[in-house]
This record gives sequence, C-alpha cells and structure tokens, in this order.
Amino acid sequence: MRQAGRSATMAIVPGDEHRVLPIGSTGRRLPDLIHDSRLVEIPGGPHHIGWPHAEELDTVLTGFLDEHRR
Repeated sequence: MRQAGRSATMAIVPGDEHRVLPIGSTGRRLPDLIHDSRLVEIPGGPHHIGWPHAEELDTVLTGFLDEHRR
C-alpha cells in the first residue's frame, strides 16, 4: 500500500475453511492484486479466525511485525 511517499507491506491471513468468502476466490487472489503483500493460510480457519486459531494467528502476525519493524 502506498500513500504520500510511504509504503507498507500487508499480511493476508485467511482461514482455508471460511464459508462466507471462500479462500480460492478471495484470499488466494489478493497477493496478485496487492503489491508487497504476503499470504499465510491458516488450515481449518473459519471466518472468525482469531477465536479458534489464536495461537497460530499470533505466531503469524508477531513474525510479520518483527520482520517489518523499522
């Protein structure tokens, strides 16, 4: 994402069992549409991925933030 000379990397973290927005037609398409993004799929993850997969989501997001800390 770019705005006024700034850029940001985006983490895309969908669950592969999201019933409202199936990963094949949404999440897996986003890295091709969003520059400088990274897709990390959570196996078995539903719509509210943070509840049943909190530890996995925490690991992904913490690693992402540590990697992009300035």
